[in-house]
Amino acid sequence: PEELTPAGPVPPGDYMLIVVHGVTQVKAEALSTGIASGDLLATGSTGGYAATATQSGVDGPSTRSPGTVFAKALEPVEAGRGLIYAYVTLQ
Repeated sequence: PEELTPAGPVPPGDYMLIVVHGVTQVKAEALSTGIASGDLLATGSTGGYAATATQSGVDGPSTRSPGTVFAKALEPVEAGRGLIYAYVTLQ
């Protein structure tokens, strides 16, 4: 039987599974600090990897830029890179 989500890159012309809402595994990288369970995730500085969403604020409470958060980490990454489960919720 053909594997639904084979490992590795998707060759040109093939299809890939995209999770729009739910639990899936994502490649994540812990940059200056680790990723803790419950952290919000955004795209990282390395292509294909998620990282903790950064917060910023001007004259008020700090917040995350709208549209940057795509998931919540369900597992930690203390340092470096790892494959973790995350809850994807595109808003």
